[in-house]
Amino acid sequence: KIFFLYPLIPYFGLIALGYSLGEIYQKDFNKNKRRKILIWMGTSAIILFLMLRFFNIYGDPHPWQSQKDFVYSLMAFLKTTKYPVSLSYTLMTLGRALLLLAFIESVKNKVTDFFATIGSVPMFYYMLHLPAFLIISLLSGGLHKYSLAMVYLWFAVVVFILYLLCRKYTKYKSSHPEKSWLSYF
Repeated sequence: KIFFLYPLIPYFGLIALGYSLGEIYQKDFNKNKRRKILIWMGTSAIILFLMLRFFNIYGDPHPWQSQKDFVYSLMAFLKTTKYPVSLSYTLMTLGRALLLLAFIESVKNKVTDFFATIGSVPMFYYMLHLPAFLIISLLSGGLHKYSLAMVYLWFAVVVFILYLLCRKYTKYKSSHPEKSWLSYF
């Protein structure tokens, strides 16, 4: 029996969506129009998620059911399948992300600069974060022996170190435009 953790078709669709959204981030694209598009797309995704999930029509292999009280029912409603990715999970997360993009574009500060640095080289970050946690786990005898607070501390340390590496790599990429292959990593 073969099990695919990352089904290609949904992820290809998400990649295509991200690629097509690049059009609205061109320098000559009107910021107000971009904001309206993002709000419309984000709101539509959330409404579609709510409708599909509430009526258990389609979108997740595990239908939700009412629970003993409102809080547990809400948790059951929001518990969607991430692996393999379900339509419900995708709509729920993308909708919020698109709305967030619509409302934080004009915010510029050290926090947004931090995330913009990592976001400028996402594949570089992704390729380094897994080995970083593996090395820490191997050197420390496994992260499972730490408290949750300690795991969060390790997480913060790794993210900060990778941020510094991303910053260096971004500078390297921008100072070597002749190396076009760097844009893929």
